[in-house]
Amino acid sequence: MTAALSFAPVQGVEKYRVELEDAWGYKLLSVETTSPGVALSPGILKPGASYYWSIRTLDKSRLSKAADAEFVTLTEDQAKLRNAFKAQILASKDAAQLLLLARLDSVLNLRKEACATLREAQALYPQNVEIKKALDQMNCK
Repeated sequence: MTAALSFAPVQGVEKYRVELEDAWGYKLLSVETTSPGVALSPGILKPGASYYWSIRTLDKSRLSKAADAEFVTLTEDQAKLRNAFKAQILASKDAAQLLLLARLDSVLNLRKEACATLREAQALYPQNVEIKKALDQMNCK
């Protein structure tokens, strides 16, 4: 399984520092990047663990801006259940079930996955108002 930390870029900023710590404050990652996201090496995140990450702009001509967030990874059992549920729903191609999967992923803080499901649902049902509303509510681009 791959994981990434992603964020909205700040207009006019070309460089960021991204840091990731575990629940005990042990620094797992500290990297400068020019892209609005960082792919994590396999094995960095552990199932059912809490993490803290921060992002800071690096621009000598401006005041630095920073943001941070906490997240918890799914346990192995939660991930297995979610993946089995997802496989069944994707096979059904039912609009209501696709919306349910997107909502589940949203509640689990799997925003990218939720948006991907909503885009797939929209491709199957381009006129569905509920799918369009969910895409807007989640600010999926």
